[in-house]
Amino acid sequence: MISKIKKVVHFFVDRPLNRIWDIVSTAKISAHLSDVRRQKKEERKGFSKRKIRVAFISQMPEVWGQQSSTYERLAADDRFEVEIVCVPQFDIGDRKFKNYKAVKDYFKTRYPDAVLVDAVGRDKKVLDLKDKNYDYVFYERPYDIYLPKSLRCSRMCRYTKTCYIPYSTPDFKPEPGYNAFEKEFYRNVYIGFQNAESNIRVLYDSMYKRHRKYHHFVNLGYPLLNDAAATESIPHEKYVIMWTPRWSYDAKVGGSHFLEYKDTIINLGNEFDDTKILARPHPFTYTYMVNNGFMTEKDVEDFKKKALDNGVSFDENKSVIDSFKAADILVTDLSSIMWLFFFMGKPVIYCPCDYPLSDEVNKLIDAMYVAKNVEDIRTYIKEIISGNDYKKLDRQKFVDAYMKKNSDPAGAFVDYLVKDFSER
Repeated sequence: MISKIKKVVHFFVDRPLNRIWDIVSTAKISAHLSDVRRQKKEERKGFSKRKIRVAFISQMPEVWGQQSSTYERLAADDRFEVEIVCVPQFDIGDRKFKNYKAVKDYFKTRYPDAVLVDAVGRDKKVLDLKDKNYDYVFYERPYDIYLPKSLRCSRMCRYTKTCYIPYSTPDFKPEPGYNAFEKEFYRNVYIGFQNAESNIRVLYDSMYKRHRKYHHFVNLGYPLLNDAAATESIPHEKYVIMWTPRWSYDAKVGGSHFLEYKDTIINLGNEFDDTKILARPHPFTYTYMVNNGFMTEKDVEDFKKKALDNGVSFDENKSVIDSFKAADILVTDLSSIMWLFFFMGKPVIYCPCDYPLSDEVNKLIDAMYVAKNVEDIRTYIKEIISGNDYKKLDRQKFVDAYMKKNSDPAGAFVDYLVKDFSER
């Protein structure tokens, strides 16, 4: 009886109220975006007298890769003033900041001449970026919840043009509605540099028609893929097989084959001559396995010890592309990083995910080796090591087709910003 009442309340009360709230909040956001556009239009009258002010909000150096080329191109362009807003890690549980210096230290090392802004002062108060009068602010992840309220896209869209370059590749088949695209984030985005046409269609279809004009979702390529294609490998003695298992067994987030393959893969270095295994499990892997009862803390420690005893190395490099430079084969679950390895021209052995995937990633997978079990992995490794990399030409055709269409995404982003600043 209670369940029936809950269903009735949900249908006749919750759904209508949620719908009303959605309409009202979307209207408010569109008003903000419209006001910002009008304000910036007034300011552009002084275009010849001042530079375009751009900020990149960064909290995770691990995902800086998708923004690095765009930042570097803007920073080298005299028409722009570019700053990086460094945000400490934010624990949404206890609402406290952590590792204050980590982000800033990373950028100090990588860009000695960069203008770095502390988002949180010594008094632990969050900087009000409204006073900075940025024209454009780039976000690195579509998760506002990890940022303090004053830095969230939902707040910043009130007085600047918010931008987003996806930190992940278009792997899953886009679903109708906003669920797959972080509704509360994307409707606050002014310019979304998407990396798949299918994503753009879903985003626009998910919006009320009268509000679509306040958003600009475009596919001008994905700079990180171009960076990978231009990356050269470094000489190394042994044949390096890199293994990147995913963390969750939930197919909706990619699935995993960690438990099924771990004992076999860490022993592959003993099965093939002059071969080394480099393991890079997803950072959440061990926590997920323990919390969900798949492994105990002791199991994890025993596994790591056994792997090290077998000569396996665990990769702790923040930049996965740097690690890829010295790798020859990638064995992986579904992941954005398999695109990068693929675009470096190297063979990928893909362990399939049981979930609807995008057209883009299915075409990519057609040029990979698909391993449905451990024996498939062994067979493909043996073939590739012996010189029979028969998917090599397919990979090259895929990359060439992409590069022909998207030869310089970062440059296209810069041109788009200039055009938007001068015309809208």
